[in-house]
Amino acid sequence: MTSNRIKYYFNVAICLALTFGFGYLPPIGGMTALGMKAIGIFFGVLWGWVFIDLAWPSLLGIFAVGMTGYMTVAQSFATAFSDSQTLQMILVLALVAYLEESGCSTYLARWFVSRKIGVGRPWIFSLLILSCGFVASMFTFGTAAIILTWAIFTEICHTLHMTKEDAWTRIILFGVVVAALSGAICLPYQVMSVVFIGGVESSAGITVDTTAFSLFRILTGYGLVVLYMLAARFIFKPDVSKLMTGKDLFEEMRNQKMNRSEKTGLIVFIVFLAMMILPNNFPASWPHPTTSIEVKTGRF
Repeated sequence: MTSNRIKYYFNVAICLALTFGFGYLPPIGGMTALGMKAIGIFFGVLWGWVFIDLAWPSLLGIFAVGMTGYMTVAQSFATAFSDSQTLQMILVLALVAYLEESGCSTYLARWFVSRKIGVGRPWIFSLLILSCGFVASMFTFGTAAIILTWAIFTEICHTLHMTKEDAWTRIILFGVVVAALSGAICLPYQVMSVVFIGGVESSAGITVDTTAFSLFRILTGYGLVVLYMLAARFIFKPDVSKLMTGKDLFEEMRNQKMNRSEKTGLIVFIVFLAMMILPNNFPASWPHPTTSIEVKTGRF
């Protein structure tokens, strides 16, 4: 058995133990037994999301809620899949998988790092790498964007004969994480954005302007990336002499054109993004997707 499989089963065991076992521990403080089970499910699903996958730990969490006694398993699944946020998240997951499968995400990531403006300019080039992680995160998930950008960055390091011992390499590796996390909640279709916007709208009883939300998050998120790059340039001051040769490392990549699959993926993404943003900017007299609809059996 490979080390990766061992690590996978280890994380599965922890996920299951937290989800179904934490609730049997003695209550902490004034917490009830039901509260302990809820906390255990939360930690278990969170562990699964971080170390395993997004899909089946989520379904496991829904099943576990039905085992707490608060509701039945059937009620738990019915409640989860009738919620608009859940349906949006499922649609988002499908979109992300399609963008990755079509190659659109990889093409855009490589487009960023291959811009000619970065040739012979180490800090512009460094900012392009972090921009790659920032934009890739908006097309995928933060973790996927980090892995994708790290893969491209590894190729860059091999070409420059740089290793993880170089200060610049470590700074960029960490910077990619900062950039990807900053870009993970910029657009209204992203999973965390869906959860955040839905929570605000349901708790405050307001409708979030998705255009204003996106503009604010893009400016502040990318601003954080720029600040990180300025700190690296003027405070940490790593050796970047190997980047100042003036050699164009990505000329071939820059000349590559989008194939049909990548173009289709980009069109699908633009249409989906427009469907998420435009409805909140329609005139108030137009039917709105968030408008409540009364029916005989209740309210949607």
